[in-house]
Parts: sequence; structure tokens; C-alpha cells
Amino acid sequence: MINDPIGKSITLRKSKFKVIGVAKTKGATMGMDFDDYIYVPVRTLQKRIMGIDYLMYMVHQFRSASVVADTAEEIKYVLRTNHDITDHSKDDFRVSTMEDMMKTLT
Repeated sequence: MINDPIGKSITLRKSKFKVIGVAKTKGATMGMDFDDYIYVPVRTLQKRIMGIDYLMYMVHQFRSASVVADTAEEIKYVLRTNHDITDHSKDDFRVSTMEDMMKTLT
């Protein structure tokens, strides 16, 4: 039996963090084992571990597949607005849906 990690500390890149919870088992998908992940608040990750002030990667899960395409377009719109981009060919980001990823794999 594994010892309860709640309340214990882990070290990531010379920063100590207190374990406050354990996620339910999720398993692996497309070579990514979600049971090996740790979750850290985004701003804490950015500043204390990565030394940056911007997001590099995000993953979203939807309750309904029917909203994925519209949501991807809305995310692009928000990013373009926040990055002052008016020409879509100048995007400094990429938004990919699972459908996009499956097309790439096939």
C-alpha cells in the first residue's frame, strides 16, 4: 500500500510544494499517462518553475463535442485580440482540437 501523500512536500526545480490532494486515476491516452501528472496553479508554475509570465500550453475538456469547433474559434479570437493580431497569418499561437490531432495522425 502506498503512503498517503497529502500534507507531504515535493520539490520541483528547487521549489518546495505541499501536496494538497490526489486526483482520481485517469489512465493513459495517446502516449500521455495522466496518472503521472502533477497539478500546480498556473501562475505558480509560470513564475516559480518556468520563469515566464505567459501560457505555453493548455488542454481543455468539453462536456459536449458539439461546442468544440465554436470554442476553438472563440479562443483564437480572444488570443488575437489580446496579442493585437489582425492578420490571421501572423498568429503567434496554435489552437488544435482532438479532430485536428486525429487528422494529423491519420
